[in-house]
Amino acid sequence: MKSYKLFFTLLLSTFFVFFLSCSNDDNNEDGIVGTWNFTKVEADAAANSDLDRIKEQLKREDFSPKITFLGNNTFKTFHTNEANNEEGTYVYKDNTLTLYWNGDKENSDTYGATVSGNTLKIEDDNTEDYKAHDFPNSGVTKAITVFYFTRQ
Repeated sequence: MKSYKLFFTLLLSTFFVFFLSCSNDDNNEDGIVGTWNFTKVEADAAANSDLDRIKEQLKREDFSPKITFLGNNTFKTFHTNEANNEEGTYVYKDNTLTLYWNGDKENSDTYGATVSGNTLKIEDDNTEDYKAHDFPNSGVTKAITVFYFTRQ
């Protein structure tokens, strides 16, 4: 009987230590925390026609030259003209970044995002807008703007 109690106690202790040592893998926004400076933009597009025009327009898509993500899930963008600076809250999970402008859940944008070392890559998929509005007769099948940032 004593050996069963000892075994049960060791089993519970092991489970308890294992449970406490596990991190919350569902919440990976810590890798994005910091200040990021814009470094370059690329266009990834596919269409039946107007491909060069589509790529040029994709490269002109607007994104902040500097963005800071804080550990409390808030962010702030910094533009050359301070009047254009914006802030809000964010969620970064499973390589998806959602920005809630001014903390408004109804005013948000969602991007693909990955952090690799000191590089933040944000992908803005404009495919549906380009299909429907910007280039409706060009057979657009892909229109993605890729922004690269370096950790400050």
